[in-house]
Amino acid sequence: MAKKKKLHIDFRGIRFLNWVAFAAFGVIIIAFLWLTQVVYLDNYVESTKRTEFGSLSQYLRYPVGDYHSRYDTIAEDNACNITVYRVAGDSASVEYSSMHSPSPRLAELFLKTSVEGEFKEDSVDKLLLYGFYTNDTCDTLVVISQSNALMQSTSHILKLQMIIATVIILILSVCVSVLMSTMFSHSLRNLSSTAHRLIQDDYSVVFEEKGFTEVKELAAALNYATAEMKKTEDLRRELLANVSHDLRTPLTIIKGYAEMMRDLTGADPVRRTEGLDIIIKETDRLSGLVGDLLALSREQNTPIEKSPCHLDVLVEESLATFGLAVERDGYVIEKDIQKDCPIVADAAKLKTAIYNLIGNAINYTGEDKHIYVSVKELDGEYVFSVRDTGEGLDEEQCRHIWQRYWRSSTHKRSVVGTGLGLHIVQAALLAHEARYGVDSKPGEGSRFWFALPKAE
Repeated sequence: MAKKKKLHIDFRGIRFLNWVAFAAFGVIIIAFLWLTQVVYLDNYVESTKRTEFGSLSQYLRYPVGDYHSRYDTIAEDNACNITVYRVAGDSASVEYSSMHSPSPRLAELFLKTSVEGEFKEDSVDKLLLYGFYTNDTCDTLVVISQSNALMQSTSHILKLQMIIATVIILILSVCVSVLMSTMFSHSLRNLSSTAHRLIQDDYSVVFEEKGFTEVKELAAALNYATAEMKKTEDLRRELLANVSHDLRTPLTIIKGYAEMMRDLTGADPVRRTEGLDIIIKETDRLSGLVGDLLALSREQNTPIEKSPCHLDVLVEESLATFGLAVERDGYVIEKDIQKDCPIVADAAKLKTAIYNLIGNAINYTGEDKHIYVSVKELDGEYVFSVRDTGEGLDEEQCRHIWQRYWRSSTHKRSVVGTGLGLHIVQAALLAHEARYGVDSKPGEGSRFWFALPKAE
């Protein structure tokens, strides 16, 4: 026999809280209606009648002359009865009444009332009464009366209707609250379920962009974040593959030449020197790989600290580090560097960017091994540029050249790299708010450049 699924209620979940909110709103509406239409109805009726009779008494204060017809009209217009008593001591006689058989008992209720008047309710005849004297001698008493039976009947009907309305409102409130809370929480629960799959590294998930506007915007943001996370994961795997391959090659070479030197070149200084040169070269390549990774970490975690410096000095210092490549490998670096170029920058970060741009040009220049470095003033800015004579880049490659881990399809296997160099350059230039770019066409080489404002 299948085991029944246990009902679980999340008391802090949006579905339950929405249900509570809607249910509470329904209860508040019911409570308000009961207070106004049932509990305080009699008080409201009494207050209203008191005010109404008080206002009406102002027209009845002075019964002079032939006032009968005027009182008849007032009584008819206000759906009430008006009776005028002549008071003598503890007795009263009817002088006028708009009804056929006025009761002397009504006068007895008001014999000791004040001139300002008094409001009373007669439970015997079910009347609402208001009595007052027309003068200070208290010899003329006016009593306004109105049947209370209709009011009581109306109140009874209202109370019965309120009971029925309360039941209906409660049922509707529960139904609507359950429906609305389900609607509100359904999209969020879908997002939560999809997010749990994303936590388990399932980057194929797609968040449904439907429902309320805010939910759709959240789903769109999560889809964008998922796509970026997938790109990052792909790049991470590519980086590991590239670094693993590029590390394995020089390590294998270093090991092979070290073993050869140990076993074969003991008495051959020429071969020993060649082997040592290769070991040193491959060690430099390994150092470059590790340096790129460390530089990326520093770019992401070190704040920029600007100070006055000279762009031409930074470029000359960077070029000096490539002296060995010029002497040993036959590279030719042609310079056109303007002197005295003051700027405000983080010298260390900017020098790293310059070094990477020159190194990139050396790696990808043509067979003539020529690169061209220049620093020129143009429109209040100092423009640094480095040009190679390599195979160049098309438009699509130029758009991707600054991306982390990206390397050109014209990448030479003899050039070891992680694809981080130009990304580090971009990070440094963005931190300096510099203009930068690359001008390149297939077969015409590439020119990388950046421009910084001239310091005062």
